[in-house]
Amino acid sequence: MAETNKMSVTIHGRKYVITAPESKDYIAGIAEYVDSRINSVLENNPNLTVDKACVLTALNIADDYFKALEKTEAVADNTGNTADAHEQIVEKENIDDYKAEILSLKERLKQKQDEINELLELI
Repeated sequence: MAETNKMSVTIHGRKYVITAPESKDYIAGIAEYVDSRINSVLENNPNLTVDKACVLTALNIADDYFKALEKTEAVADNTGNTADAHEQIVEKENIDDYKAEILSLKERLKQKQDEINELLELI
């Protein structure tokens, strides 16, 4: 039988006891995520009741989930492998970071080359 963890979390000021097989850190992270999403909905829609904010938050999270699932399935259709699809999605999300780093490194390289050229002129 799988080991379960039981812990208390606070979501929008209310305490809930959660029992799950996941780690306590994982459970706490999920609770913090839901709490922040509810708070964001309420900040953007101050006239909503908490119940309506919770339903809207659930719809937003479900929307995010289904969009992520569609991306994974679309890539899986092209590769034939869901694990490869996930890797490709993560890879694509990091490409912009890599491009920015490459541009920064190219600029630093150019600066160093200019410095070397200036030193060579002094010799």
